[in-house]
Amino acid sequence: MDKRDNVELEQYVNQKLLEELEQIAELAKPLRYSDKHDILLDRIEELTGVIDETLTLNVNKLNRLELINHAKNDKAVGRLLTLYKELKDFKSLELSVQDDGKTLKIFLN
Repeated sequence: MDKRDNVELEQYVNQKLLEELEQIAELAKPLRYSDKHDILLDRIEELTGVIDETLTLNVNKLNRLELINHAKNDKAVGRLLTLYKELKDFKSLELSVQDDGKTLKIFLN
């Protein structure tokens, strides 16, 4: 992932966090102050864990790529693709989140 992808991912995650916090604030309006505080802190802690996991993915450590279809569509069900770094199927891979977070592209080098 290059620096631009990291910035785009961080911006996307920040936007999603802001949207989630706005929803929580709306839901908490009718509650007493102390209840609002506890709800907001709990949800922020949950979101922070998800964001930390998302941003700390080390693609250099990955040595296998699998594409598995569990969707109900006209494609084959199950493992569609497996590539191994050790077998020289790829040297490195890059992840790119595009289209306002709607597309994940995987580039194999």
